[in-house]
Amino acid sequence: MRIRAMALLALSLANGLAMLVFLALPALAQQTPAERARAEQAAGLYATAAMHWRQMLETQPDNPEALLSLAICLEPLGRWREAVPQLKRLVAIEPNNAVAIYQLGRFTSWQGSAERASALVLLARATELAPANPDFRAGYAEVLSWSNQSAKAIEILQANIRSNPDHAPSRRLLARLLASQGRREEAMTILSPLLNQPATTAEDLVVLGEIEQSSSNQEAAISGYRAALARDPNHVEAVARLAEILSWKEATRPEALQLYERGLQLHPKNEMLLVPYALVLSWNPGTRQEAVRYLEDALAQNPHNLRAKGVLAQIYAYSGKPQRARELYDEVLMEDPDDVPALRGKAEMLNWSGDYSGAMELLNRARKRWPDDPTTLVEFARANYGLRRYAEAQTTLGQVHGMSGPYFDELRRDVNRGLGTYMEVGYMLRHPRKRGLGWHRMEASISTPVGSSHRITFSYRPTLYQAKQRNFSSNYYAIAVDSQFSENLTTRAEIGREIYPGVQDQITAAFELRYRINPSFSVEAAFHRQAVEDSLPSILGVQSAGAFRGQVHSNMASLRGIYTNARRRYDLSLGYSDGLYTGRGLDSNRRWDLDASFGKTLRGYQPYVRAGYGVLSLNFEFDAFNEPGFGPPRRSAQYFSPQHFLLNYGWVSISHKFGSKVNWDSYANMGVQHVKSNPFSSWDGRLAYNLTTNLVWHINDSNDIRFGYSFQDTFNAFRQHIVRISWRHYF
Repeated sequence: MRIRAMALLALSLANGLAMLVFLALPALAQQTPAERARAEQAAGLYATAAMHWRQMLETQPDNPEALLSLAICLEPLGRWREAVPQLKRLVAIEPNNAVAIYQLGRFTSWQGSAERASALVLLARATELAPANPDFRAGYAEVLSWSNQSAKAIEILQANIRSNPDHAPSRRLLARLLASQGRREEAMTILSPLLNQPATTAEDLVVLGEIEQSSSNQEAAISGYRAALARDPNHVEAVARLAEILSWKEATRPEALQLYERGLQLHPKNEMLLVPYALVLSWNPGTRQEAVRYLEDALAQNPHNLRAKGVLAQIYAYSGKPQRARELYDEVLMEDPDDVPALRGKAEMLNWSGDYSGAMELLNRARKRWPDDPTTLVEFARANYGLRRYAEAQTTLGQVHGMSGPYFDELRRDVNRGLGTYMEVGYMLRHPRKRGLGWHRMEASISTPVGSSHRITFSYRPTLYQAKQRNFSSNYYAIAVDSQFSENLTTRAEIGREIYPGVQDQITAAFELRYRINPSFSVEAAFHRQAVEDSLPSILGVQSAGAFRGQVHSNMASLRGIYTNARRRYDLSLGYSDGLYTGRGLDSNRRWDLDASFGKTLRGYQPYVRAGYGVLSLNFEFDAFNEPGFGPPRRSAQYFSPQHFLLNYGWVSISHKFGSKVNWDSYANMGVQHVKSNPFSSWDGRLAYNLTTNLVWHINDSNDIRFGYSFQDTFNAFRQHIVRISWRHYF
């Protein structure tokens, strides 16, 4: 019985629906295609309405209503680019159609800065045709503000408000522009009428949050965005802005992620949420791939989303894929040559690679478009710091408001130190495992800038040498000048005097020059005169047959060429050095060597990892360790110098920053070295390795602790440990 009753009920319902359709058919049939499309458009059925307007245009390609209405329907669907040809056709048909000209101007302005001049011409024409329309004037002012014409935009908006005091879009836009120029009180005066009325909207409260954020009042900005969400929990811009500002601090980042996720549940394809959410996810290596997927989804639905491309490029840059990052940045800049995030992101990569002039060029373009963008200002300061323009960098950082974080604090600290004087005291220990001198060495230095391009350093270094025969001490005094004449040319010059007990003082000297011919090729030249600290006779000398011999110094000149391929992240270097080992009562001993190295960056960001392969061939004229046996002219100072030395080695270097407080780097190589101690001996091949590691702890803005350790396995002869620790204080 129940089944039969249900069947009868279903049959009656079907009959009723059929009757309703039958009765509605005449009404539907009586509607024209235009009426049907209008009804669908009024009901918010934009996709269906657009389909019907297109059908009308197939038979009436010049129908003004269909052309304009289709454009209006395509905008909320995110397909505004498809509307541009329709609007151009309509403007050609009706050159004085202000609405069509205005809509075409808006859509053209969204196509990038290259089209912005054309957009402004269209918008200005629309305001001339409809001077009483406040929406047209507000839209015109908005595009002017994007084109670095904020003063004119403000003037137009002020006039708009005088003639239309209740025009809320003009008040909101004017308040935003005034706040971006640091004119908070004026901005609040403009916005107050909207905030003081009972019908205050979520949009008004979002603008309030923007004003506070522009004034670095972060807590007040958060309160404004929260008030906007209390008024409208689904307000997309309020969600996006509140989530963004909460994401900047680790403590509030979980709430930011929850806001993004809730917003995306309501609006899964909203790019205002997708892109910044992906950016926050990219900061965590564990969710970086998820961020890439979100960005790819955003680009799949809108290949012209420049912000999504810029964020994806940034992820690739920080993930050790600079080539792909540059390609994406270039794609953005091809479409919009003045896109600030792309200009800034590409400049950041150039700063990493040391091309500070190239970064400056891009950042100057970004500043013309957005003079007060704090992130651009930070990169601008970083480029000035790289060029050793510390005063300019400090001035630029002084213009940055409301920004904090470990890397910003690190840059500010480094800039202040570049302008400051420091003193450093330290201790070094050399402990040889087989042969050679060991020592305890104290260090003290004071360094101060001279002008904007030079730094002068005074050093004092007492040493207690440990030898089997007898211990002795020395005192070393030196002055050094570091200079950067341009981004491409840097030099270092040092001269010192070392005082030993009971023997003649010795002079040491050094000069180093680095010149970058172009971004890919640079040369290094140097000369060093320094003591050979490998044995008691070489450092202090000996009395033999009534004559003093020894105190050996190496006098070496070198030249090196370096080729760097930044795009493919590898470099090649080839170096040659030549010179003499000299000492009193000794024949000069020529030493020359040739070395080549290949390096490849395996990871470009946190940690930085590079690896490579090298070959070194070194030759002495004779072995100065073994005395020839009798008579001049050859006399040795008994220091080790193999006659022939060949090394094939692989190497790896790693560096990492642990926040802004600790920097660590390490270098190691390992290979097979072949040594001949004299022309008649066979090659002695052995495995050898060297290790160096350094750690700097930035205790605060004024104090560092520095620690270093190295193990050196030199020519199968000297195996020694060197430990160094120092404290540096900035005044």
